[in-house]
Amino acid sequence: MAVIGDDLALYQILLSNVPHTRLVEDKGGQNWISREKDKFKFPGGGTQFIHGANEYLDQISQMVPEIAFGNRTRVALDVGCGVASFGAFLLSRSVITMSIAPKDVHENQIQFALERGVPAMVVAFATHRLPYPSQAFDLIHCSRCRINWTRDDGILLLEVNRLLRAGGYFVWAAQPVYKHEEAQQAAWKGMS
Repeated sequence: MAVIGDDLALYQILLSNVPHTRLVEDKGGQNWISREKDKFKFPGGGTQFIHGANEYLDQISQMVPEIAFGNRTRVALDVGCGVASFGAFLLSRSVITMSIAPKDVHENQIQFALERGVPAMVVAFATHRLPYPSQAFDLIHCSRCRINWTRDDGILLLEVNRLLRAGGYFVWAAQPVYKHEEAQQAAWKGMS
């Protein structure tokens, strides 16, 4: 269960509940997760959220003011969620977020999300429809998830379209540092 102090950056869980310390070594420098004695702490950072998830959410709100987290946007799906910082910080803005990881190798990250009280699951996104009804989400988010959305004639985008409510938002973000990678350029061109 998440423990929230005065500052939302104090999300924490007990190490004994999820004894997977490797993620701290692999992602600690990206501000996803840190270890302090017998606790893991989740400061809200991440590969895409270099200044924290709250600032990232503020940037989205500034770019698209009508997104209105907690009012117009109340139910979200976060694809490629990592340790679910996006979902945890949306919760503080009255948005329920289902966080999904598209690969089994992310099981430990999903366990961190669940332990924090953020709904999460591993799901085979590319081969099956997601187990949600049509028009279930106001927002679908994918931040540096490296999913090829346009593969197989855009079948994954068709699934996004099925899941989004009318007037909903699909937020797909990638760090500019990857813009020089050939695969990322092809993905951007395909999406455009």
